[in-house]
Amino acid sequence: MFVSKICYTFVFWIAMTKSKKIIQLLVLQAVYLSFASCATILNSPTTKITVHTFEKSEITINDTVTKTAKNKDSLVVSQSMGRINSFYQRNNINHLALNLSLPYVNFFQFRPQNLPQKSLFGFFGISIGGELGYSNNKSIVLTFGGVVNYPIPVPVGISWDPYGVREQMFTHYLSLEHQVRVFRHLIVGTGLSYNSMGWRHTDYGTGWDWQDTVRPKPIFMSERHRTLGLSLSAYVLLGEGFRLGVNYRPSFYRIRPRPAWEYSHVISVDLLLNLRLGF
Repeated sequence: MFVSKICYTFVFWIAMTKSKKIIQLLVLQAVYLSFASCATILNSPTTKITVHTFEKSEITINDTVTKTAKNKDSLVVSQSMGRINSFYQRNNINHLALNLSLPYVNFFQFRPQNLPQKSLFGFFGISIGGELGYSNNKSIVLTFGGVVNYPIPVPVGISWDPYGVREQMFTHYLSLEHQVRVFRHLIVGTGLSYNSMGWRHTDYGTGWDWQDTVRPKPIFMSERHRTLGLSLSAYVLLGEGFRLGVNYRPSFYRIRPRPAWEYSHVISVDLLLNLRLGF
């Protein structure tokens, strides 16, 4: 209404000061149309704005929340609001996932105290973990698992030779990795790990004569080391939720027994199932 009054006053002044009626009419109509359009724009109840973001975000206007699509959104807002009350980026959680994996083939390197280095390989293990993705290609992964050197690649009972030497190795580990998708189908991870690695040696002897009344007792030796080291991984995406990869966990510092700098490792060929949780 205020803009309209200004328009009418200006038009009336022109009409009173001009001498020629034709000019008065032309000026009158031109000015009226110009101010009418200006008033329409200024007094429009709504206006359209476009918001661009770097990631998926939420826009809050009063109590209304909208989510951006493809990092932008077009909104029709009321001019009576005066301004957008708030705009904030969505939290950094891009996705959550549960990881279940089978470390199928495992390679161990371990050095018992005062004994030569031991290198063994075998099959089977299991791990469970959680994945928190904070962008489309980056995530934090916490994993707890255990692997052994079962001597055959199928989980069936074994008829052990009652004589000779049998060596077994196993480890439990807790790892924290930062994983990045470097290509479309390749994910690599780097991080830290805590490991509890064990070795067991059993010597059943070379046999005994049936005429002996007492069989010699087996000789047992075992050690368990708690160590700190790295956790490195590389996975290839096989399809929706499935990954095949290699985990390499080298340890450099032995916490127990007797703290010392010492190298050991476990390398596993791993089949992993990644289950997304609601994101």
